[in-house]
Formats: sequence, C-alpha cells, structure tokens
Amino acid sequence: FAAAEYSGALQKRKFLFGQTWFFEDIVSGESPTATWGFFPKKNIYSGKSKFQKFEIFETPKFGRILALDGLVQFSTEHEHVYHEMLVHPAFFYCKNPKKVLIIGGGDGGVLREAVKYPLIKEIFLVDIDKMVTDVSKKYLPSLPGGSFGDKRVTILHEDALNFVRQYKNYFDSGYKGSLRAINLDYRFLRGIRDNRMTINGREIILATEDIRHI
Repeated sequence: FAAAEYSGALQKRKFLFGQTWFFEDIVSGESPTATWGFFPKKNIYSGKSKFQKFEIFETPKFGRILALDGLVQFSTEHEHVYHEMLVHPAFFYCKNPKKVLIIGGGDGGVLREAVKYPLIKEIFLVDIDKMVTDVSKKYLPSLPGGSFGDKRVTILHEDALNFVRQYKNYFDSGYKGSLRAINLDYRFLRGIRDNRMTINGREIILATEDIRHI
C-alpha cells in the first residue's frame, strides 16, 4: 500500500477496507513512498517513557505487536525467529560461556533464550529504558517467559556504554538488540569502535544493516 499521508503524529492511521489500520512511521533514509501496515483488532497499551513512545496492538494474524516511536519492533507470532537466531549461533561459537551480557533486550526475548543454557553462571541485561521491561512483563509475557526471575540474571537500567567500560574483558558472550527507533544505539556502537572494547579478549564485532551510520 502507498504510505498514508503524514499527519504529524508518531503513528499513522488510515481507513482501509472499512477498518482503521496502523501504518509505520516514515524513517529518514528509507523509501518515502511505501510503508508497512496491519489491522489492529485491539489497542492493548499506549504510553510514553523518557526515551520513547510505546504502542501494543492485538492483531488477528501476528499476535501482539510492539511499536516504539511508530516503528514495529516485533510480533509475538514471529519474534522467536529473530531471538533464537541471535542467541544460539553465538553459543556454538563461544564454547561453555559462563558470563553473558545483553545490551538492550529489555523485552526479555534474548534473555529467554540465553537462560536455556545451564552452564551459564551470570547474565547481565542492560537496557536504559525500564519501561521496556515493565511493559513486557505485563503485556508481552511470552517474550521473557520466566527468565526475569532466573537467579543468574541481573537487570540494570542505565547507559550501556558506561556499563561496558566498567566491565572490560569480563564477559564471554555479548548480544546487542535491534537498532530500530533508538538513536542512542549509534552512540554505543561508535563507542565500541572508538574504544576497541573487547569481550573475553576478543574485539566486539557487530553486524547490522545500519552499520553505515556508525
């Protein structure tokens, strides 16, 4: 579908096929002539933290969808594809990891997969926005499962760049969540590049479609 006309709001709405649809916001650098939309059966939650706007929808096809600042982050129907592929290949590479760092990921999807490994002794999840964790617990419980209550897990809501500087060479494995909608991620990635930070003696290498912005 052609992009809905920009109305000045973070999210777009358009009356289509007799229903009100949600369309993603247009992002700088992406095509201004097309966007992605879906029919929300029910609006589950809408709120705003210090960092971003939250919207959660119930949909007939994709389950619940989380949008931050008008951009879709995941659906409960398909999020396992992203989170499983983010975590498990890294564990094949890093044999017997004991200490794991998750940057971002306050929704608990990555954490849910990481706690499946009994050999892990310690997991730090660092997400600057506490509201991501709170909203996920209440409205998206399938994302974390029971991982937030795992005794090996420490959840911190602070600047990830400062945290990593304090724990240089401490972790065996590290994960960085999606880059959509959060501008602070680019500052973090540049910090890794400029400070040549390492995890367990290895230089951190992050692959992303937005690497051109770093």
